[in-house]
Amino acid sequence: MLPETTLFPQFTWRPLTPADAYAMHQTAVADIAADGADSAQTVEELQPLLEFLQKELPHDSLAAFTADGTLVAMALLFLPPAAEGSELRFNASGTVHHAYRGQGIGTFILSWIEARARQKAAGRAALIQTNCRDHNQDRIALFTQQGFTATRYFYRMQRDLHQPIPNALLAEGLQLRPWQPELDNATRLAFNDSFEDHFGFFPVDEEIWRVGFSGKPEFRGDLTRLALDDAGNVIGFCICSVSPGRNAQTGWNEGILEDIGVIRGWRKKGIASALIVAAMHALKEAGLDKAALGVDTENPTGALRLYENLGFYAMRRSVTFTKAL
Repeated sequence: MLPETTLFPQFTWRPLTPADAYAMHQTAVADIAADGADSAQTVEELQPLLEFLQKELPHDSLAAFTADGTLVAMALLFLPPAAEGSELRFNASGTVHHAYRGQGIGTFILSWIEARARQKAAGRAALIQTNCRDHNQDRIALFTQQGFTATRYFYRMQRDLHQPIPNALLAEGLQLRPWQPELDNATRLAFNDSFEDHFGFFPVDEEIWRVGFSGKPEFRGDLTRLALDDAGNVIGFCICSVSPGRNAQTGWNEGILEDIGVIRGWRKKGIASALIVAAMHALKEAGLDKAALGVDTENPTGALRLYENLGFYAMRRSVTFTKAL
């Protein structure tokens, strides 16, 4: 049974729709100071995600609104395709507008997420995964009280592109080139190969790739760099994006190295370093001042040390919490 929204009759409760992207953005902007955030997801980022989830939203989302249309709270559950033999891993997100916190709404939202995940799991082995920044003590306390455990830590790292960028050469026979549409699916397959042994991996199909990677508005194929072997196969990638909306909020003029990977069998050959260096040069030539990326602090390939050696430093840390159902 799902928790009843009658506990909070002062709000209108309903599933999210793609038309709610603006309300979600407005609440996220309002919460920046309270959450110690630097920016909020833009409407341009949220809209494609909600459209992608249109079939799931009626059953796997819930939101509360005031009479004037302010988004008070929301819950969103997503079940990615499971890697073969893996347990179900639900990705959950939720928020409560800072002006309405301390009333038990967050506890209700998290209880709804867990109840809905149990319904969908239908007795199969599953877990829920969610996250927050390590200074969001109210969320950490809520997750802990509800039986979630901190299982992984991630850094958001940044680098000044006006500082000297080192050289990094590829081995003979390999080449670097910008992303091209004809290499898009090969890049997706390389992504799946390179991240298969990483925490939280799930195989990315063509539709998810389109929405979350090369088809999203902020993706920059001209700045993205690929590594190819002597047969023209994609063996590594550094996927780049630029969000004008986020940059307007932060004033950073920043480019993002969204995903960096090298397929198994080609690691420890300097390919990742060459990709990152090439991408940083591309970002700088495009007039950007900073480069940023995210990293799992327990990344099995030693990525954290690589990024530090290339001049990136940790700006903030986030925590992933999980709960087995």
